[in-house]
Amino acid sequence: MKIAVLFSGRIHRYQEHYDNIQAMVVQGHTCDFFLSHSPECVENLEDFVARYQPRVVCDDPIQYLDVSRWSCHPQSNPHNMMCMWVNRRRVFEGLRDYMVRTRTWYDLVISTRLDTWCYEPLNYGLVTEVGMGMGDDTVWVPGGSDWGGLNDQLAMGSYYAMEKYMMLYPEVEPLLDELMTSIGYYGPEPLLKAHIDRVGLRVERFPLNYRLINGKIYHHP
Repeated sequence: MKIAVLFSGRIHRYQEHYDNIQAMVVQGHTCDFFLSHSPECVENLEDFVARYQPRVVCDDPIQYLDVSRWSCHPQSNPHNMMCMWVNRRRVFEGLRDYMVRTRTWYDLVISTRLDTWCYEPLNYGLVTEVGMGMGDDTVWVPGGSDWGGLNDQLAMGSYYAMEKYMMLYPEVEPLLDELMTSIGYYGPEPLLKAHIDRVGLRVERFPLNYRLINGKIYHHP
């Protein structure tokens, strides 16, 4: 397969996780990386580019609408959340523009984080199996970490399915209004679930043994 891997946000552990990404995500397939990042993170973007050689990098400052009139879950960070979805929109737009410019097509598009450590390979047999597959209305999301909505840490699917998945931010205001009415607050997982329902995406769950590794101290798995 030809795979596009979309990274958005912080580039946590890009050095330590490179070999894991190659073994568990790339798995010998033809793979291109894309990144949307924010300069406020003050991270070594130049070194990341040298190591991962992404096709497209966006590092423009992030601006987003004032969300203070909506109630955020106390354990969530509104700034980080909005930056995440702005970055996901931008990285997908970078992928789209690159595909048009170079006349490149990808069989599979993956959205993930650079602080993700997988203990087993992603099972691509699930999404390519006849009858289950990569329909344009289906995204594949690992089981667990739903926190009242839908796991937002990793997703994969066809280009058209992932376009729907990644384009949450342009619809964020009606989604926030909807959550205020339905549950009285917003958080990253409920926001994603509301978006998925609104655009009519089907979600297939699959088992994946992984965890997020971030913070100041790195504990190698």
